[in-house]
Amino acid sequence: PLSPVVGDFNGDGFADVAVANAIDNSVSVATLQPTVAVTATVNNVPVPVGNPADKHDVFASYAGDKQFKASDSSANPTPIAPQQIVTDLKLAADPAGRSLIGQKVKLTATLTFKGDLQGHSVENEKVTFTADTTPLGTAELHLVDGSNPVAYTAKLGPTALPAGKITIKADYGGDQNFAASSDTLPYDADSTDPEVDLAVSTGETANAGDTVTLTATVKSGGTMAQLGTVDFCYTASTPLCTDINRIGSAQVVNGTATVSFTPYAGTYELRADFAGTPGSLWYNYPQGRSQPRKLVVLGGYPTQTAITPPKRSGNNDTYDVKVTGTAPQSLKTPPTGTVQIQDMSNLVGGNPYSLGENTGSNPLANPQLAIANMPTTLIGGGGANSAATADFDGNGIRDVVIALKDDKKLIVIMNGGPMYSRTFTDGNPYPVATGDFNNDALPDIVIGNGDKLTVYPGTGSPTGQFGAPIDTPDVSDFAAIVARDFDLDGHLDLFIEHSDRTQFYWGGYGTGEFIGSDGSWPYGNSGSATAVSADTGDFDNDGWPDLIVPNNNGSVWVVYITFGPNTKIDTGGDYTWTVAAADFDKDGNLDFAVGFGNYEGESAVQVYQGNGDRSFSPQPKFNTNYALGGTNVSVIAGDFNADGYADLAMADYVASGSNPDVQIWTGDGNFGFTKADVPITPQPGPRAPVTGDFNGDGYADLIVPGSTANQTTAAFLSPTVTVSTSVDALVPMGDPGGAKHNIVGAYLSDSNFAADTSTTPQAVQPEKLDLGITLAANPSQVPVNQSTTLTATLTTQADLQDHSLAGQEVTFHNTTLNKDLGKGTISWISSTQYIATYVTKPGDLSPKVGDKDVLSATLASNPYFATPTPGTTTVTITATP
Repeated sequence: PLSPVVGDFNGDGFADVAVANAIDNSVSVATLQPTVAVTATVNNVPVPVGNPADKHDVFASYAGDKQFKASDSSANPTPIAPQQIVTDLKLAADPAGRSLIGQKVKLTATLTFKGDLQGHSVENEKVTFTADTTPLGTAELHLVDGSNPVAYTAKLGPTALPAGKITIKADYGGDQNFAASSDTLPYDADSTDPEVDLAVSTGETANAGDTVTLTATVKSGGTMAQLGTVDFCYTASTPLCTDINRIGSAQVVNGTATVSFTPYAGTYELRADFAGTPGSLWYNYPQGRSQPRKLVVLGGYPTQTAITPPKRSGNNDTYDVKVTGTAPQSLKTPPTGTVQIQDMSNLVGGNPYSLGENTGSNPLANPQLAIANMPTTLIGGGGANSAATADFDGNGIRDVVIALKDDKKLIVIMNGGPMYSRTFTDGNPYPVATGDFNNDALPDIVIGNGDKLTVYPGTGSPTGQFGAPIDTPDVSDFAAIVARDFDLDGHLDLFIEHSDRTQFYWGGYGTGEFIGSDGSWPYGNSGSATAVSADTGDFDNDGWPDLIVPNNNGSVWVVYITFGPNTKIDTGGDYTWTVAAADFDKDGNLDFAVGFGNYEGESAVQVYQGNGDRSFSPQPKFNTNYALGGTNVSVIAGDFNADGYADLAMADYVASGSNPDVQIWTGDGNFGFTKADVPITPQPGPRAPVTGDFNGDGYADLIVPGSTANQTTAAFLSPTVTVSTSVDALVPMGDPGGAKHNIVGAYLSDSNFAADTSTTPQAVQPEKLDLGITLAANPSQVPVNQSTTLTATLTTQADLQDHSLAGQEVTFHNTTLNKDLGKGTISWISSTQYIATYVTKPGDLSPKVGDKDVLSATLASNPYFATPTPGTTTVTITATP
């Protein structure tokens, strides 16, 4: 190197050096920069998340400052082995620890993490649940909103568990970023404490129309339970013993609780649910459930048969026939089999003659489902804004109590009327509820009574008489009352909605008196001027009864007895006054319907699906088709077509008092509702509808008081299915000029439906049956003064309808000689043939050889057979051999 020189050769402002290389004739340039080096140490850097078998490229990044530019080492990264994030899975069950026999359980697996998730997620990944070796199912993981530290949950259920003491396991299988984890939970899925035994008064069978009494015996530790509530259910397999699945409820007295009912024909799997008394200071019983009890109710479903006037063609009449069966629409099978057209004017052995029946090619078909109504008007009164039901006399038929606010009295309608009783009150009664408030196994009445609560103790009287009133003073401003053992201490309590608040009144010692709770909720309604209703049920499936309360500002509140945040639902209406709880989709989570109105525009009903976690999802709203402002919609749930799904009934009360309306909307189990064609004409101002079996046929009926009238509408409802056919029948035999025949349709029954004969006969003109007569002579060539045998054959091609020519006479005549020969008695040959014979005597025939005598046979007039054309034959007279 020779002759070094200095200068800025690359334009960066710093001095560089250039040197000439003499040997290889080149120049070497060193571009120089002054530098300063600093170091930084970053501690506790999380290990990259990922599959340990893979390598992650890690590099450092400098963000720069005012003097120095940013830079990184991405061109020369460092490979590092990642690690999976450690997870922790925790399993919980609801109810915790134990469940009743057959009770469904909710399982929740909560997944948490040790370390930074570095942007990774387990959203929608699966957790698998098992019970010992039995698979229960899988559920997806979802982020818990607002969780800190981050948590995901997977929820399964409600699901049935194998019976016995089991171990439930939840498994998270992990992925490339998250390690697997699991958790186990010991569980008693076969709890029998307390023991609940269900007895049926009729044994395993009963007849349709029988009163069946159910008795639940409750024991704990072998000792009779002293208090508590038992719900009796129609269908053991249905999760909830509420709304349409509840036969009734009763308080435990000396270890037993009883209800009675009158079931329609069919097979039932009955169940009794004991609510338990975890809130009692003296008797702390857990929940209990009986084994299912099978009850077969015998008897064919009743039918009604109707026929139209016939269409006549020749010798045939064609009738249109309808057979209507009254049966639960859950049956799914309409009436089948044979329909006959019978002539009541032609009795054979005491039975009407069958003129024809439907054939295999013309079966009963085209089933049409409906709800029949037998309307009745019952007693009522002024200000009938509240009603309630109970079986006051224990005969298995629901009775109704109506509070007449304006008239200051209670009306109790027994067994669907006309039996009723009056109880006069010293205040303006509103509202009214029922229950066994004094624990004597008899249902009582409770009313808001001016400035106090009043209980009228039941006596079991068949005429609706009650005992001396029991007052709880200093309670007023009533909007709605709901009765239930809310604190589960074994005694019935009251929830009372006031105009500005909601408050509980505890049943205390079961004496019929109540103690107001210390706190309340600011949910109220406008009292007796608008007929408010609230309802109760276990909306969050925690085993405690909750409340649903209509607030006067267009919202609804669900109040949870176990506290925590209540749920508010804004309906979008201007005001909400009535609610009805039911499990409309039978998923084990309680739903509800709310009736609301607007100051302008149509009234409507909105159904909300319960999710079981204190949240509710609105379903499609349907209008009641009343566009007048100020319409008050009273809504109630019931299974009016007996298909196993909850329906809705509603009464539209218009502020003007005109155009009252009551409607029924049938549910399909999927939140679809269809307005049923059930004509119900209410009294003016229909409010506070109640449902129950009021006439003992086993089906849900509807009673609607008229709040501005002195009468009450009773709609005795029954589900029906109608099938139809046409029947070609014989024209009845008889004199057309005589009396008409009474023709009926007779359904001959099948395995489900009973036989029936139409009660309104058709008056049908009869016709005489056509006959033909032929005459033969043997021999036809007759020697002089000899005899021949004349045979008259009478023939018909039609059914004789059990009429007969036998014993009547045919007249034989010699037309040539104009001479009556004699008579022959008719005798039976076959279903279509008769004969009569006559043997000629000397003088009956011509005496001349070669003469030809024309002979005839005639039949005299007959009430059933038309006079036929005479039969003729010719005989030739021959010489005597």
